[in-house]
Amino acid sequence: NLFNVLLDCWNSADKNIDDFYFWACIVLKYCIEQEGIQPFVDGCVHCSSTRVETLSQKDGGFLCEKCNHGQYPKWSIEQLKKYRALFKCKEENLDYVKNHFNFNLDDLIYLAKWMEYHSQKNYPSIRFVENIRGSNRQKKHILVKWIKPVTIIFFIL
Repeated sequence: NLFNVLLDCWNSADKNIDDFYFWACIVLKYCIEQEGIQPFVDGCVHCSSTRVETLSQKDGGFLCEKCNHGQYPKWSIEQLKKYRALFKCKEENLDYVKNHFNFNLDDLIYLAKWMEYHSQKNYPSIRFVENIRGSNRQKKHILVKWIKPVTIIFFIL
C-alpha cells in the first residue's frame, strides 16, 4: 500500500539514493494512477502502433515515429521499457522493476511534471529541484542532501 511505499522511500534516502529514486518514482506512479492521469503505454496513443519512440506529456502516452512527427526527442528502448514496466507493474512485481531498471532524479522530475501537467496544478517544488540539479550536476553529494526533504515537501504540497 501507499503508506509502506512512502516508508520505503523515506528509509532508503539515508541508505541508497538509487533505491530512494525508485521508491519516490513508485509513489508518484501511485499518485498519477490515483488521479487517473497515467500515460498510455500499450502502444502509440494515437494509432496503437507498438513501434513507439517517445513518451509525450501533451499527448498522454507513447508516440510512434509517424505520430511524433519529430516533435519530441526519441527515447532509448531501455527508457521506453522502463516507463512501460513502471505503469504496468502491480504491487507484487515491484521487485522485478526495481532490479531490472535504474531510476534517477530525471525520472522523478519527469513524473512530477507529468502529475503537474495533467492535474493542472502548479508545484513550485519541481522547479526548485530542477534548479538544485542544474546548479549542482558535478556536486552530486550536495544535491542528494537536498532531495529527501524537497521530495517530501513536494508530496505534501
